[in-house]
Amino acid sequence: MGGRFASSSYSDSDDDRVGGSLATAVLDPDHAEKSLAEMALEMDGIEADESGSRTTPEAGGGGDDADLAGEDRRDDGVFDPRWVYRDALRKVTTYDLLPESSKVVVLDTRLLVKDAFQVLVENNVRSAPLWEAERRAYVGLISMTDFIAVLKHFYRSPLAGMDELVEYSISRWRELAASDPDAPGRLIHKLVYAEPTDNLLHTALMLLSNGTNTILAILTHWDIIDAATAAVSNTPPFMDESIFDLGVGVFKSVITISAETPLIVVLNIFFERRISAIPIIDATGVVIDVYSKSDVYDLARAQAYDNLDISVHEALQYRLRTPSVHTCSKHDSLASVIDTIRATHAHRLICVDSTSRIVGIVSITDLLTYISEVKA
Repeated sequence: MGGRFASSSYSDSDDDRVGGSLATAVLDPDHAEKSLAEMALEMDGIEADESGSRTTPEAGGGGDDADLAGEDRRDDGVFDPRWVYRDALRKVTTYDLLPESSKVVVLDTRLLVKDAFQVLVENNVRSAPLWEAERRAYVGLISMTDFIAVLKHFYRSPLAGMDELVEYSISRWRELAASDPDAPGRLIHKLVYAEPTDNLLHTALMLLSNGTNTILAILTHWDIIDAATAAVSNTPPFMDESIFDLGVGVFKSVITISAETPLIVVLNIFFERRISAIPIIDATGVVIDVYSKSDVYDLARAQAYDNLDISVHEALQYRLRTPSVHTCSKHDSLASVIDTIRATHAHRLICVDSTSRIVGIVSITDLLTYISEVKA
């Protein structure tokens, strides 16, 4: 494995440089025995607990595999055939999936919130660890979900603007989010991380149990699904069964919107329902597009968030590219759905009938949950 890694730090102060050697601590093959979070714990005088859980000082992280997954044997004494994927995940470490070259962006909590999101956009990253200089520790992760939370909290109307947002630093927002139940946000949450030597089953279970899509902005659900599938040479028979019969995906009460739905309504749905995308349908129920958090990213890039009462159709004008809407049938096999996800790098497939009307949705989280046998 190569060693071309870089870290970028952003702070309002020339003192207390952010994060130290973050990237080498996490990614550099010569320093693989030390993780970002382990460095933070050492700086803060905190050791990993006896159970092996490792988190920021604010909360606990993932436990061991047995705590979250249980045994491979079912209650009736029969071995679950999905054990082949769990076994495959146990044999691969997070270090095996690290890219040859990578960059980690670190944000100081003293940065203004609006500047922090602009840094994410300019560096083309979806999330970044947060560094608190006074504690000399990594205290959380910031992402587009937080951006949605901030917009949701400060937005009043197109006429009112969001001047108050300009005054808020990350640390001030964290304090507000911690004390005000009407200002929720992941900025106050723990930093979930994996060691380079952790196996992918443990990593997958942390991703699912903590409701996060990223560990240190490096490993995602897609990475783990791809690794698990590649590691299993003999596909088990259940992979030929349909996703509907296996119960993989959502086929009841699927949330949809129209092109005329106000953007602020969509942002509220994202946050309150903890979903990352919503199918857009026409008057006949035919899927015409999908609005996702990636589109909010483009909104941040254009700094076009003074008027969130615009329609989804208007908001889509800020897209830099028009992504494909990947679809499947609820009768497609689990194997074919995973193959499509792997080939397209899609985060979800929209299940449609023969007339292109929506009947369900299957996400990469659904797939990882199923093969890991964990309720997300």
